[in-house]
Amino acid sequence: MSLEEDLQCFTNTLENYHDSKWELGKEATRIVGVYGKKSIGAIASVAVVCSETVRQWIKVWLAFKDDRSIEHPYSWHLAIYNRAKALNIDPLVLMNLAIAEGWSFREIGQYQQDLTIKPETQSFIHCDSDIVIRAFLKDRGGQAVFCPFCKEKIGEFETWG
Repeated sequence: MSLEEDLQCFTNTLENYHDSKWELGKEATRIVGVYGKKSIGAIASVAVVCSETVRQWIKVWLAFKDDRSIEHPYSWHLAIYNRAKALNIDPLVLMNLAIAEGWSFREIGQYQQDLTIKPETQSFIHCDSDIVIRAFLKDRGGQAVFCPFCKEKIGEFETWG
């Protein structure tokens, strides 16, 4: 086999892995619906995971079961769910905003409820490379930026916002 063929096999396995998280959430939700919350421990025991993992499967399934983004993995949806709950906003609203803005996991985690705060982009040239920082920069003016290659300080964020 070639590397490309092996990577395709790996990709298929990874897709199955992400799909299985959704199925686990769906099935755990069904079981808890029939037997109550006391069944969470039994599900966790069978799955060899902690009870909190089972609760996460259920919460993510219930939040996104009809509207999940096929282009994003389960873990992305979990990040959306956790951030939305921390900000006390609807997970679907945050998911749609994250899709529209093309946010990464980090940007989801940095999102503030103030809808006027958007991620900004700032570029630096160092180590013969263009280094682009995309982050929520409000109140970060003057914060040091380090080269990801040599770890040398290459500048500071401009003051925005």
